[in-house]
Amino acid sequence: MEASTAVTVHPGARRRAYADAVDCHRRECGIHQRPALAVDRQQEDPQSQLNLTRGLIGLRQRSAALRSASLRLLDASAGLLAFERAAPGQTLLCVFNLGERTTRWQPAPSGSWRVIEQVGGADAWTLPAHSGLIAERA
Repeated sequence: MEASTAVTVHPGARRRAYADAVDCHRRECGIHQRPALAVDRQQEDPQSQLNLTRGLIGLRQRSAALRSASLRLLDASAGLLAFERAAPGQTLLCVFNLGERTTRWQPAPSGSWRVIEQVGGADAWTLPAHSGLIAERA
């Protein structure tokens, strides 16, 4: 029978190891500035992750199509996720570029949609890498 050795790792050591891994990733990706994570600093910045998250939660709360509606996946090129959510009186189109390159994508017919939310630099039907948009049927 083999003897096993139990190793206890202090929780602070785990946090430090995680922080070191994040710092290493940031250096490899050329990210030199840490984002402001404190809530009081993010509240002042309209472009902060906190305000983006709050805005998207608010959109979901106001939209029956995002809360409890049918979902229909749409054909899209590699790296794109596109789907419609439809509830009585409201149809939304959600398009996300999960890829590494800017992609242009248009629904058919494109003139029947009005963009109501965009993240990551998405502009109308041009989606940079890691961006997305939500449009409402006009």
